[in-house]
Amino acid sequence: GLDAKNKRFAPVRIDTNYYVELEGFKSQFEESLSDTLICEFWYDIDTLGKVSNIEIIHHATKRIDDAVMEFYSSFGYKPANDGTKKLNYRNIDFIYFLGRRKK
Repeated sequence: GLDAKNKRFAPVRIDTNYYVELEGFKSQFEESLSDTLICEFWYDIDTLGKVSNIEIIHHATKRIDDAVMEFYSSFGYKPANDGTKKLNYRNIDFIYFLGRRKK
């Protein structure tokens, strides 16, 4: 396993616009939601930096879950490493969708 305190061994997202793209992605859904939803998921990053095996563990809606899998797998990473070789990496993440529509 990786030492979580040593960030230089963890994968690094290559796309520096991730947070801007994330806000645009979330806004597609938030205008039509009256409640806040969370989509939580496991994912793998292989030794080439590709995201795969996205497993939704806290479902939002079918439409949002599918969109999250497509969105998240579109980003490349600098792979995890142990100081000498690249490693496969499994992690958990989540996205909150803040409902904006009044009931």
